[in-house]
Amino acid sequence: MIKVAIYGQYYKSEDKPYILELLKKLEQHNVDFYFEEQYYSFLNLEIQEAQAKTFSAHEDLDISFNFMITIGGDGTILRAVTFIRDLAIPVVGINTGRLGFLATVQKDQISECIDLLLENDF
Repeated sequence: MIKVAIYGQYYKSEDKPYILELLKKLEQHNVDFYFEEQYYSFLNLEIQEAQAKTFSAHEDLDISFNFMITIGGDGTILRAVTFIRDLAIPVVGINTGRLGFLATVQKDQISECIDLLLENDF
């Protein structure tokens, strides 16, 4: 089973449709996903994901995670690395900001991106 960590620094209500699309796509492919706990607490106010699994520290992640998805911009990716450290978990950044040099997946490419990741085409 594919296992994914999801990280964001903060939640913006205008991101809701994109997050819902991401979650729907992951669920369609039976992906086991874990939200960063603080980000999930922001999300849960508007998006109730029943009993979502969470992580809160580097120690909660291990090499069983296939990749980490970040939702935000380049700064979000840089902060996500503090959770990954030396685990060598690949990071894919969904850009919900303006210009992203590291977060290269645009909001309208989420579905295609997940399909490619699950096919190991990256």
